[in-house]
Amino acid sequence: MAVDQVPVILDGLSTSEIATEIGDKYGWSDEQKARLRTVLLRHKGSLQGLQVWIDRSLSQAAQIVGWMALIPILAIFFLRDGNQIAETAIQMLLPQKQRQPARMLAWQMLTPAAKEQRSSEVGGN
Repeated sequence: MAVDQVPVILDGLSTSEIATEIGDKYGWSDEQKARLRTVLLRHKGSLQGLQVWIDRSLSQAAQIVGWMALIPILAIFFLRDGNQIAETAIQMLLPQKQRQPARMLAWQMLTPAAKEQRSSEVGGN
């Protein structure tokens, strides 16, 4: 089932139109179709809640996929240009007397990552 069909199916459930479709597909009597329609109408609120939950979940899943694609790209830039990014941020955000300790902290954080990147470039990995 395609993701974009989910709202259509849930809408059919909540309006009980799907009872007629299912009944026609499987050769049900009008009484059987009416019973299914009644069950669906009784649970209309639950079905609409399910639709809201599915919409929210699909939206969150799309957001997670976006972040999963963005994070490695950003990591590459931070590993490659980390010193320049840190220096620019320090210059822009901190007063003069706090810049040197911030530079030392940035250097300590970026040195292991920079070493690892250089060793992987040299090793050909």
